[in-house]
Amino acid sequence: MNMIHSKTISKEDNVFATIIAKGKTIKSIVARNFTNINEVINAITSECQDYCGLAQLNVRNQSQGWALNLLLRINNKQQRQFTSQKLHSQPHDGLQYRLAF
Repeated sequence: MNMIHSKTISKEDNVFATIIAKGKTIKSIVARNFTNINEVINAITSECQDYCGLAQLNVRNQSQGWALNLLLRINNKQQRQFTSQKLHSQPHDGLQYRLAF
């Protein structure tokens, strides 16, 4: 079984989640009413609209006594639209460009 899926969350649990990038805390939340780890990830990354890149996610379930550390790639909405537009449109000068990811 995958380590992520072996961690359970119930709606009554106190869940702490923190996103850290480049040694700085970008966002922290403390909440209840999560039923799985994907809901935690969606909740905290949706509040990181100004960040795009790799980040560490630390999740701690205080009620059940477990912690989980994950590496995430966060893309904010504006960055995804910009990248998609650049990849699918022709350059104005007729040259091709290679984008580094």
